[in-house]
Amino acid sequence: MSFLTVFLSFCMLGSRFFLLWIFLFWFLFAQRAKRCHDIGRSGWWQFIPLYELWLLCAKGQVGKNEYGEDPQALEEDLYPQKED
Repeated sequence: MSFLTVFLSFCMLGSRFFLLWIFLFWFLFAQRAKRCHDIGRSGWWQFIPLYELWLLCAKGQVGKNEYGEDPQALEEDLYPQKED
């Protein structure tokens, strides 16, 4: 194998990992932004160092906030309790 063949194969493999990295970054950014919205904060808060640790421990707001309805409240509405 020539140096050029090895170099081109590494470049092609690197570009695939780069595309995978972009997709993964976009997905994680969106999930953290949704979590920030769940606690009533802007999605930009996720760029504060170590804020992700706070997101793991913080409880979401109960009820509606400026970003929408409470997802857990919506889940309870899907399965109403039977009244006898």
